[in-house]
Amino acid sequence: EPTDDPAWRFEVKGFDPFREREVETWLTVANGETGTRGALEEGSAISTPATFVAGVFGDGTGDPPFRQPVPAPDWAGLRLMVNGSILTLANGEIVAHERVLDMRHGIVFRNWQQRLRSGRTVRVRTARFASLADRQVRLEADFLDREKASMAARDKTFEKRRLDLEASQARKEKELEKKYQELSEKFSAEVSRERAAWETRKMEILNSERQALRADFEKKEILLSQKLEEVLTRNRADRVRREEEFSARKDELEKNYYAELERSRAALDKLRAEMEEKLVAKFRELEEERNRLAAGKTEHGRAD
Repeated sequence: EPTDDPAWRFEVKGFDPFREREVETWLTVANGETGTRGALEEGSAISTPATFVAGVFGDGTGDPPFRQPVPAPDWAGLRLMVNGSILTLANGEIVAHERVLDMRHGIVFRNWQQRLRSGRTVRVRTARFASLADRQVRLEADFLDREKASMAARDKTFEKRRLDLEASQARKEKELEKKYQELSEKFSAEVSRERAAWETRKMEILNSERQALRADFEKKEILLSQKLEEVLTRNRADRVRREEEFSARKDELEKNYYAELERSRAALDKLRAEMEEKLVAKFRELEEERNRLAAGKTEHGRAD
């Protein structure tokens, strides 16, 4: 376990992919001969694991063209499998993730809990250091086996409990099915009785309402007939009155028409008589003028 003294603890909680490379640098373990970046053991898409050995450089013929440290094999990498699936931070949901650099002892501790897509939760604990006593020794211990054993025992208990629950559930389902059949038969019988009683009651209500509707219809029909007769009587009286008024108006119009016709005829006779007198007077004047002209011609002839 890491030290409890906060002055010697450097903690990194959670997982931030944008800061992971910085965290790998912070959590580097080294002993003067080798140095290993604090990358995740199982790796990730952004992890940059690397181990460098003091005094080991390239020959400067590569890219870039200058001497630089050459990475050694990645001794800290682990391939974790759970039920045939590779265990990574991307596989499922991160429940807890913490890395602690114990600077008093030079050890990086990691505590990680991951909930897989299947719903199962897996816990992984690791410790990594580079020995100062023997600089050739580098160690990474994981505590997954103990967790697996504990989880296997829990799984066995859960499996037994699941079998017991399934057996109990099967018994309860049979009891419920039997009770359901009994209740269904009872309910069906009650429904049949209620339906028969309802049909009887419905027919009684329908017959009663039908009789009430018929009586109300007959009553309304009588009232309607009475109102119709009253309307017809009023209409007949009104029609007789209008016919009498029309007849009187027609007689008056005929009287006025014939009187106007007589006045027009008298006026026309008078106008015709006046025109005839004027024409007779005009013809008389013309005859006199003709006679004067004839007499003038005669006198003129005698003078010649």
